[in-house]
Amino acid sequence: AMGYEEAIKLYTTFGSSGSFFPRLNLGLIRLRQGDVAAAQLVFEPMLNETQSGRHLAMVRACMLPCYAASGEFDAWDVCHADTARDLEQMSLADPDLAWLAEEAGRILLEARDTVRAQRAYTLARAQWLSLGRHDEVARLEK
Repeated sequence: AMGYEEAIKLYTTFGSSGSFFPRLNLGLIRLRQGDVAAAQLVFEPMLNETQSGRHLAMVRACMLPCYAASGEFDAWDVCHADTARDLEQMSLADPDLAWLAEEAGRILLEARDTVRAQRAYTLARAQWLSLGRHDEVARLEK
């Protein structure tokens, strides 16, 4: 994580727009470490700064577990709908996107929100299918 933080500082110092992926990766590391609040602090500014396209779709997907954990369910609903639409329209599939949807589903299940959790798992399943990862689809369906 320190390497990403250093890279972000350098990009920012020199006014470069190349900090997107270091910031994205830093947020993903925070999520994988279980620090959802810290991840949200990384992703929220990115959500406000990113105009459109694949980068916005990726940041929206990153916000799904954050909104689920913080109980921002109206924001989760909008973000999920936008993410599902964008990923399908752009034919964007990535293991991190699948994991993010699964993580949101897990958090929502813990909160006993089975309807939203099902939506999150459906998104994860679609990602795994697009990647040809039938082993992951089978794991989800257990």
